[in-house]
Amino acid sequence: MFRSFRLFKLAGIPVYIHWTFFLLIAFVIFQSISASESMIQLGFELLVLLSVFACVTMHEYGHALTAKRYGVSTQDIILSPIGGVARLNHLPEKPKHELFVAIAGPLVNVAIILLILLTVFVFYPADSFNPGFESISASNFFENYLFVLQYINVMLVLFNLIPAFPMDGGRVLRSLLAMKLGRLKATRIAAFIGQGIAVIFIVSAIFKYPILGRPVSTVEQFTLSIIGLFVFSMARAELNSVTAENKVNTIKASDLMVRQFTHLYKTDSTDFAVSQHNAGIERDFLVFTPDNQVIGTLNNEIIQFIASRGITGLVASYYTPMPTTLTPDEPLKSIAGKTSNLPTQLFPVLENDKVVGVVYKRAVEQQLKEIFRT
Repeated sequence: MFRSFRLFKLAGIPVYIHWTFFLLIAFVIFQSISASESMIQLGFELLVLLSVFACVTMHEYGHALTAKRYGVSTQDIILSPIGGVARLNHLPEKPKHELFVAIAGPLVNVAIILLILLTVFVFYPADSFNPGFESISASNFFENYLFVLQYINVMLVLFNLIPAFPMDGGRVLRSLLAMKLGRLKATRIAAFIGQGIAVIFIVSAIFKYPILGRPVSTVEQFTLSIIGLFVFSMARAELNSVTAENKVNTIKASDLMVRQFTHLYKTDSTDFAVSQHNAGIERDFLVFTPDNQVIGTLNNEIIQFIASRGITGLVASYYTPMPTTLTPDEPLKSIAGKTSNLPTQLFPVLENDKVVGVVYKRAVEQQLKEIFRT
């Protein structure tokens, strides 16, 4: 029922905003009216709120455009009251590239900070920049706005660089560890640290322990709880994803293949094929030339059709040409990609142009199911 609304599309990336953002605007207006604030004060607060989301959007575009440089596309960017997410289709495989993608977001905020400092330097003489928040007026509106905007971006940099995986700082940590330890082990360490920090967030929120030397407010209590739960669950999900990815790249065709299988030759009769089908547990067969070169398959449906119609003839008239072959060291990820959209149910594994085994499609599907279920 409630979903995100599309704002715009830039550089081929659509930006959506979650419906709860409008509740946040309503809350700011309600608070301002309750406190009998002036219209200029309310305008200031709404401008700051919109600026926060603008900075977060630029932050996420920093990730997305850097990822694009390394061939990784971004599905979309979603903004919510607790932050933004650039949903990359996948992360760069090289740790160095992941490091650049992770650090790009905070660097955008650093650039904004530098731009604000330059603006202050140009428009305000020495010692004349003195923002004060007792009363926002037309005379100090821009001055206070620059100060708050700078503070927001400093906080965005510091917060995002907390090594709480999978936040930016956690991804920076994971990429640095991966350069020495490999992606899986680095992810385990980063996820453990990230979940530990998430627990600190949650405990601090529940018991209102001081953060940065001061007590936690009610709003911060709620926000820290949500962020802590988000970081904890996402760290776990990311670790599971990387573990599964490691398995699909580690398991090879040689681990899945069956070495003992029936050979059908194209010169064999259909009666022989039916008898082999009825006599054993094999439903599908590889078809070979007389000199043992694999040329295709004879599948269960065709054999059953031949048997039901009492058709006689040669296997050569009914086999399906071989769409693809595998190698013993081919990883499960590659096997799944090559075979998932094919109707063929078994695939020959070739080593030095000789068939050394067969991989059944059902074995590939079962292995994938077990990996992604754990």
